[in-house]
Amino acid sequence: MELQPGSGVSLTAYGRTRFGGSRPMISMGARLMMLASRFQKYSMIAAFGIGALGATTWRADAGPYAQTNLVSDLPGLAKITDASLVNPWGISHSATSPFWISDQGMNLTNLWAVTGQTNVSKVTAVNPPTGNIAIPTTATGPQGPTGQVNNGNASSFLLTNGDNGSARFIFANLNGTISGWDGGASSVIQATTTGAV
Repeated sequence: MELQPGSGVSLTAYGRTRFGGSRPMISMGARLMMLASRFQKYSMIAAFGIGALGATTWRADAGPYAQTNLVSDLPGLAKITDASLVNPWGISHSATSPFWISDQGMNLTNLWAVTGQTNVSKVTAVNPPTGNIAIPTTATGPQGPTGQVNNGNASSFLLTNGDNGSARFIFANLNGTISGWDGGASSVIQATTTGAV
């Protein structure tokens, strides 16, 4: 056996390969050192890659975008102040409708038309004079609509507790109810799960 200076590893002993040839036999210590060397090399490459990725990460610059607050329940914060827009959660719309906003704090949804980049107006034609649609409450527990969705399928989610029409908008409520709206001043409860939030 011949040792390399300071390594304690034999590189001149030979063993047989499964193909009949011979190859150097490497001790377990040498294998561990080679793995450590490879680990260091690949760690450096990974660190460099992560550093390069960090250098190209998007920053929170304003860029070409400008925030415009359109509607708020807080006076002076947006173009329009609407006291019914309390704790808005869900938002949805159809291809032709205005935006529907769930106002959890008021048990309502209301409609907003946005035209151009920053022109906004409340749509009141659906339920004059306020344009607000009531979301039903229950006797106890937390209340108010959270999520909502537009239903574009005229044959699904039929309102069994209403006029049997298809709900055009469907609302989830903190009180554990699911309600649907197909016209009028209020949505209609279709399902209740007591204690669900």
